[in-house]
Amino acid sequence: MPKRTKLTEFEKGQILAFASVGKTHSEISTLVNRSRKVISTILKDASSYGTAKHTGRPSNLSVRDKRAISRSASNTTKSCTSIRNELNLPVSRWIVNRALTNDQNIVRSKMAKCSRLDKSHKVARLEYARKYMTWSEEWT
Repeated sequence: MPKRTKLTEFEKGQILAFASVGKTHSEISTLVNRSRKVISTILKDASSYGTAKHTGRPSNLSVRDKRAISRSASNTTKSCTSIRNELNLPVSRWIVNRALTNDQNIVRSKMAKCSRLDKSHKVARLEYARKYMTWSEEWT
């Protein structure tokens, strides 16, 4: 795993330009603020930098499916099974759960406890709403 981000095309060009001028690897790494290892890798073969194949089993969910899952789960209390059924996804509920777990925008939070409204509360709320229903935006 790389420790820093991949080099941009501009940085690659800078490295190659400094090397053609005759700078050493240490000097180039100081100027570009990158490691000597990445400098030597670029200077050996610049065309093959960043072209390593990423192997592994392909995902059952597309990026579009993952976005749909996130959108469906956002600000709701839906279960993974209900999300899967709603979106007609041919995957298990565990895959939907994994997609939600890996999504940084969906954060699990416990719902706040509150007491139930009894009959007197409902009547009081309705009375309050009727009393102030005709007020305009500027009521102060």
